[in-house]
Amino acid sequence: MARPPVAHDRILAAARHIVERDGAGALTFDELVKESGLTRGGITYHFPTKEDLLRGLLEADFRQWDDAEAADAGVCPANAKKADYSFTIKDMNDKPVKLSEYKGKVILLDFWATWCGPCKIEIPNFVALQEQYGQQGLVVLGFSVDDTPDKLQPFASQFKMNYPVLVGLGRDDVQDAFGPIWGIPTTFLISRDGRICRKNTGIQGKAKYERDIKALL
Repeated sequence: MARPPVAHDRILAAARHIVERDGAGALTFDELVKESGLTRGGITYHFPTKEDLLRGLLEADFRQWDDAEAADAGVCPANAKKADYSFTIKDMNDKPVKLSEYKGKVILLDFWATWCGPCKIEIPNFVALQEQYGQQGLVVLGFSVDDTPDKLQPFASQFKMNYPVLVGLGRDDVQDAFGPIWGIPTTFLISRDGRICRKNTGIQGKAKYERDIKALL
């Protein structure tokens, strides 16, 4: 029987989120059921044991590294999907922001939340990248998936976020256009000509983002 790829990828994304948030020791089937929204039977159909899960995560990492190396040679995969610029989204100060305003720039679109531990680790990297490469044509956009403005404003001040912070609460249409998004942080790197060149889930580190951004600027 063919393996349903969506469920398989959803399980791996949930497992990665648990490991990055709480460590490998916290990866249990009970936690995975809660994180993924799937049944235990649906999970064990693909990954009968915890060892199978960890092996699946490693194999996914290797595939991602291979894809990144291949993409580096041509900057963007030949079949890269076009980004949808048609959305207007309110920022944390209730100002409407049109994605179309950023056509022609390299966009790092980050789906995140204030409660997300890995997101808090990545945000200082995005602040540094915006400061370093903003004048060269980079724009970071932070799309908070479920926070209200009154939570976002003090958080943005605390983390010195120097890029637009967008309110994604109730905007499943945006997530659907770029998704599926099974865990956060999930980031998309969009080229100047509007192609989605990278999709990353989980902590990637500043060096990887910087390498990809420099290749697109």
